[in-house]
Amino acid sequence: MTAARVICTLPHAAETISDVKFVRDRGAMISEELPQERAELLFGGIPGFQIVSLDEPEPEPAPPPAPAPASDSEAVADGKARRGGKAHAKEVPTA
Repeated sequence: MTAARVICTLPHAAETISDVKFVRDRGAMISEELPQERAELLFGGIPGFQIVSLDEPEPEPAPPPAPAPASDSEAVADGKARRGGKAHAKEVPTA
């Protein structure tokens, strides 16, 4: 059974319409949860009423962003110099 709510944007709408309870929210009346079939039977196609399905699947979450590459200042702080995209150890002259 698919659940739904009905949004009523008619001015001066009652708190109960066709035995369905509504509450005021942001300038509209929002119904209690009811079966989608009942919502469509009672309010479908009537101007000022919109049926909203509650059982629509959640959208897939976006993949996490790729980690940012280390900046040159971070490479130098680690004691490495960056050249041509590769990190090289600092050369130390031998005696």
